[in-house]
Amino acid sequence: MEVLMLKALGLSSRQVGRVLYLSEKTVKAHLQHLSIRLDARNTTHAVTIALMDGHFTLADLKVLEEGLNRRLQEEAS
Repeated sequence: MEVLMLKALGLSSRQVGRVLYLSEKTVKAHLQHLSIRLDARNTTHAVTIALMDGHFTLADLKVLEEGLNRRLQEEAS
């Protein structure tokens, strides 16, 4: 679900891979499996289903975004 949450924050598959230390191909495979599991037509639909089903909340996304921003600031320092 973390891959899907990072996509919900607007990151590309390449950026998600960098954050999670995965290849872009692996990220795309995770997204494909999540879409199948959630019976979603695309990533946006998968995010919507995951939110509606309670797999994560908007508050979870906010916390993840704040942590990601802190990490990026630390790496830039």
